[in-house]
Amino acid sequence: GGDPAACDGVPDEAARADCRTAVLRQVAMQKRDPASCEAIPDPATRDQCLSDVFHSRATADQDLSLCAKIPLAEPRRGCAAQVGTWDALKRNDPAACAAIPEEADRETCRFEVVRTAAIRDRAPDRCNPLRERQRCRDEVARQTAAASGDAKACAPIADAAARSRCEFEAVQWKAVEDPALCGGVSDAGMRKACLTNAYTTKAGRDLLPDLCGKIEDAQARTGCLSGVWHRKAGDAGDAALCDNIPDGTLAASCRDVVKRGRL
Repeated sequence: GGDPAACDGVPDEAARADCRTAVLRQVAMQKRDPASCEAIPDPATRDQCLSDVFHSRATADQDLSLCAKIPLAEPRRGCAAQVGTWDALKRNDPAACAAIPEEADRETCRFEVVRTAAIRDRAPDRCNPLRERQRCRDEVARQTAAASGDAKACAPIADAAARSRCEFEAVQWKAVEDPALCGGVSDAGMRKACLTNAYTTKAGRDLLPDLCGKIEDAQARTGCLSGVWHRKAGDAGDAALCDNIPDGTLAASCRDVVKRGRL
């Protein structure tokens, strides 16, 4: 309930005090009422309660001034950074980040506002005023590539590994219909993963075991064949089709599942 007096029947004094504190904290959070926190006798618990209440009110009301009422330093800083960044994003104005007390948090806020606008407008030059301009530009390139399915859009990314990941993410699903798109992935390992994903996905979707044979990695090839023949055997109710699976254990499991499905 919401009445600390309900704890009066608890015989042990320490347990009774804990009960009252728990009720007061519950009421404080439900009503977002700092007065209930003030009634808590333990200073540390009281400060935590007040911090939780003012953080909840500040985020709900989008009111940065309420963050300043949080008695604990780290929650106060986190609240100001969160609410201040939300406000700046809503305004689409990096200058609004100036209201955040800590410089590191202000810089993070400015990054988020500028990055969001740069990605939205596909405008990497907007990143130039930032300290972490390259990270911002990389994000613009990655998002542009993912949206367009064009691996070439990843070219501005400076780090080779990050660029290859971008290329893979850009083409991986289009490559299901056109595996040649994997050729746009510069790293050999990621290119191989792209082709494996393309052949496995299409083979499993369209039940085309011949596509599995194009997979270079033996384990992935076996997994592809197992998935395709398992489905074909199940659909046909024909356990003999499981014999096409090259792994004996997987083939036996397939036969068992198909036979049980026919019982």
